[in-house]
Amino acid sequence: MTDNWWPGWLAAADGRLFHTTYSLIWVLMLDDVSRAAGDDRILRDCEHALAILLARFKSYIGGTGIVETPPDYMFVDWAFVDGHSMHHPPKCLGQTVLNGFYCLALGAAADIYRRLGDPQRADELLRLRADVIANLNALLYDPDKRLYHDGHSTSDPTTDWKWHPANPEGKSYATPYANTMAVLAGAPADASVARRIMRWVVEEQLDIVQPYFMHFVFEALKETGLYDEFAPGLLRRWIPLVEDFDKGLREGFYEPPGYGFDYSHAWGATAAIQLFDRATFLKQPQPWHGFERIAFEVMGKKAWVAFPRQPLEGRPWVWCMEFPEAFDTRTGAVQLCEAGFAYAHVAVGNTYGYDGAQAVFD
Repeated sequence: MTDNWWPGWLAAADGRLFHTTYSLIWVLMLDDVSRAAGDDRILRDCEHALAILLARFKSYIGGTGIVETPPDYMFVDWAFVDGHSMHHPPKCLGQTVLNGFYCLALGAAADIYRRLGDPQRADELLRLRADVIANLNALLYDPDKRLYHDGHSTSDPTTDWKWHPANPEGKSYATPYANTMAVLAGAPADASVARRIMRWVVEEQLDIVQPYFMHFVFEALKETGLYDEFAPGLLRRWIPLVEDFDKGLREGFYEPPGYGFDYSHAWGATAAIQLFDRATFLKQPQPWHGFERIAFEVMGKKAWVAFPRQPLEGRPWVWCMEFPEAFDTRTGAVQLCEAGFAYAHVAVGNTYGYDGAQAVFD
């Protein structure tokens, strides 16, 4: 890959994207894409850009121990709260969301550095993440309301341009945006608090949330074990969007003031991602020696297949019936996958030819 590609551009931009939250989402995407591809080489290509980005965001941490001085709090959602655009909200409506994304990015970056063979850097990032979460809880969790505030209403010296409006005096908000991101970041003290917050979000607050941010709502529902309870009903909200136009997808449930929706934004298709993730029997576990690996079940037994990067004609495969990862570097399994063979395993335990195990194998 060349410096003209994405990491080179991001490094040249000193780790900054126009939408500040997108910079952090890039770290999540980098982690996800490398895992889905089963190929860690992309991590090495992007390591320099990642380091620049992380250094930039660490410089935004203020004396409170959370992100205080970013250039802006873009982007949260295509919505308005109390007359303020969540496209570029003031600090009192964007701070908790941005800190939530920062904590997620720190966790993903720690995973990346561990896979790059730098556990010391990974542990450093996890300690920083724990500090930010502790400070977020101390500063922005309201024990009386039992909710997270969206941000401080204090003055902000960086509010000198269009995309970072000044804070309104004396205003405090607790929106579904801040509380969803706090849950996703792992900020609540225990699981019961996180579940209560997400029930509040879904049952009382979703009237303003657009398809883009619904992705994070769904992810928070998964984290709290509430997905199966709420997701089927929420996914039906996309039916009118699909029916509205047969060649595209309307990007919002409703049009906020002064904005006309188009039909080309991919973020409107959150439902497609969620349906695939929950409806298919395939899951994406850890890669196997850098190869993509898909997990599934056969007659209730866990199974997985690792795929070669360049399959041989006819797509041949080899099967390990027990201990598939205990001796794989000595049995030739890795070399076979490098040569174009898939590598498969289904776990039936020490059943020694039992009829039930034979049925699974068949």
